[in-house]
Amino acid sequence: MTMHLCNHSRYGTIPQPILDALAVDRSSELSRAFDYSATVLCQSPRQVQLERRHPDQKKKDSLIENWYPFIGNAIHEYLETSLKDNPDYLVEKRIVRFDKPDCLGQEYFRRVGAKFDCYHKPSKTLSDHKTTTTFIHGKEMKDEWFTQLVVNAYFLVEEGDEVDWLAVNAICVDWRDAGVKDNASG
Repeated sequence: MTMHLCNHSRYGTIPQPILDALAVDRSSELSRAFDYSATVLCQSPRQVQLERRHPDQKKKDSLIENWYPFIGNAIHEYLETSLKDNPDYLVEKRIVRFDKPDCLGQEYFRRVGAKFDCYHKPSKTLSDHKTTTTFIHGKEMKDEWFTQLVVNAYFLVEEGDEVDWLAVNAICVDWRDAGVKDNASG
């Protein structure tokens, strides 16, 4: 009886189910019932327009590009499942608001959506969980992380909740893209 435990791919020894999961294009799941997300609001307008005009021209290595979302989604799902029935928390809540340009009709309204990670009601703390490399340890937080959290807090306050504290929880993963790229080439 022969048992094959791992797949020897161009990325090294990675189990086939993980390779298959990472290869799935989940971008279609990102089409939502709004025009802009809190994440997109934090990006450069030029970058957003270029990506929207030329979606097929973005070069992507599915394993490398999907590794952090893979780990991050697992963490988010675990937290959501664990805390969803706890009355002290709101987890993974989606809020959609309308941006109403002055002097224009309803056809010019833009839907802006935000989905925050975790709101702890007793302490009025809004938290965002980020999966990143250990390289960031000891460095300043990324500006876009804080900006996204502020946008999410604004949306939550507009829904009638108070936010006194903001927290970014960086979950560091020791993963080096360069090592994967080196292994892939030879």
